[in-house]
Formats: sequence, structure tokens, C-alpha cells
Amino acid sequence: MSKITLLAALAVAMLSTSAFAQTQFDATLKAHAELPAQTFVPAPTDAPHSLNISGRFTSGTRVETPYGWANPASGIAMPFPGQPLQGMSGVRSLGDDRFLLLTDNGFGNKANSSDAMLMFNIMKMDWEAGKVGIRTHGIPQGSQPRRALPDRHRA
Repeated sequence: MSKITLLAALAVAMLSTSAFAQTQFDATLKAHAELPAQTFVPAPTDAPHSLNISGRFTSGTRVETPYGWANPASGIAMPFPGQPLQGMSGVRSLGDDRFLLLTDNGFGNKANSSDAMLMFNIMKMDWEAGKVGIRTHGIPQGSQPRRALPDRHRA
């Protein structure tokens, strides 16, 4: 492909992208449900015992006592008993106001997140009350014959 053809194709792609960016779509928020940021669930019973507490490595040194240090930037005390639910990256509707969510919370990087668990959670929304009900958590633990994920982050 010649340079001119490539540049022309790139220009067309960029112009078509900007046209979509200018398109207005009418939408109305009909309801919302809120999950407090500091919502935690126990690690599943088949998970390693060490995952019963999360956020041990967030201070730069290992802290074993729950709420044993407070992050100076946020004032939030860590480590936490259980696993945090915030940090969802995948959502799938299951119908009947239920959603399957992939919680892949970490604490910023690999070095401080080894006790943050990759989990699936099913949550039921109560749109009228504006609340979220946690129906199940940590499903499925499953197996990974190809060992693509470290043992602590089974999916």
C-alpha cells in the first residue's frame, strides 16, 4: 500500500470517528442504585486463608492488623477484613434487575495487590430504594488447567 493511500485511509477513519463524536443521543436516567465504596464481602470458603484480609501491602510495608494504618491521601484505614467490591470492570445483565459483575479490584499495582481477589459477584438492584443487594459472591472459583493466572487470582 502506498503512503498516499495509507494517509487517505487514515484521514477517512479520523473524520468518520469525529462525526460519531458529534452525534447526539437522547437518553434519560430513570433510576440508579448505589453501592457504598467501602463495601466488603468475606473471601469464599475455598479461597486461601490469607485472602480473608485485603490491602496488607498498600502502605509500602506489610500491615497485618485490620485498619492498622490510614492512607494519608484519603484517610481510609487499611487493611480491610474481607474483599472489597468496588473496582468492577465487567458487567452483564442477567435479567430481573440482576447483574453479573467482575470485581478485579487491586490497590494500584502488582506489588500492593497480591491479596486482592479477582471475583465474580451477582448483585440485585433495588431501583426504587436506590440500593444494591449482594446475592452471591466469589463465584466460580473454578480451575485453570493452563495456569494463565497466579493461584491467588483464580477465575
